[in-house]
Amino acid sequence: MKLALIQEKQNKLYSFNQPDLRFTKDQIMELQKEMIDQNLKMIQRAISHNVDLVLTSEAINFVGNPYRYQEKPYDLVVSSQDYLLEACAKLAKQGKTYLVVGMLLAKEHQQLSNSAVVFNKNGQICFAYDKVFLAGDENDYLRPGSHFPIWDSEFGKVGIAICYDMQFPETIRAYAKQGADLILCPTWGWENIYARCRAYENGIYLASAMAVPFYKDIIDLRSPSEVIGPDGQVLACAGNSSKEILFYQINDIRDCKRQRELRQVMIAKWQSFSKK
Repeated sequence: MKLALIQEKQNKLYSFNQPDLRFTKDQIMELQKEMIDQNLKMIQRAISHNVDLVLTSEAINFVGNPYRYQEKPYDLVVSSQDYLLEACAKLAKQGKTYLVVGMLLAKEHQQLSNSAVVFNKNGQICFAYDKVFLAGDENDYLRPGSHFPIWDSEFGKVGIAICYDMQFPETIRAYAKQGADLILCPTWGWENIYARCRAYENGIYLASAMAVPFYKDIIDLRSPSEVIGPDGQVLACAGNSSKEILFYQINDIRDCKRQRELRQVMIAKWQSFSKK
């Protein structure tokens, strides 16, 4: 399974360090389109390498924090949603690859979710996941997901966790209990310190598509886009200062089951010892 992880470079729409900054509708739409088009171009480059799956970062069609403008977030997302979905469908079909896109998704009753949409090799939407654990002001305008569904892909069982979902051990544990082999994470806040723990304690592969902040490099606790093995080891890592595509080949994601079996043996031995 050859992965391509899209690490975008954000623009000033993502200026979280400037709370007083305000945008007009035209500015928002221009900045949003710039980010969407950057990702589409990078996806185009990725599929030229004959990959099996492309993963983007979180919410590539972000419209900024709601307190910075007068428009309804739902209306701003809807205005470009068809363009993004149609372009992604075309690229997935063109590359004969699976494409997992982190995006704000407009739904019925004017509700928005922070989602990951999966396009199959024919360009059709075959799976979707809604972020369960919303962070910060996401709670003010997004609807959270309610469960952790498994995508039963041709490569193995795949789960999706978006950014803040990874902060909670229960997220990956829920997937591991369903037999997941790989977790895909579109994110703006990949933190290696807990990601390696999640992989190791559950015996599972993790792959993240991180974004480079507008105003600084990926620093401190944050880590660039990565692939982590079921033993908690980092298998591949992008740079921390610029946009790039991280490629990595996993021969068989199902082989993580061996790591999980070893963990169960260790647990059984400890339980036996503790009873003595």
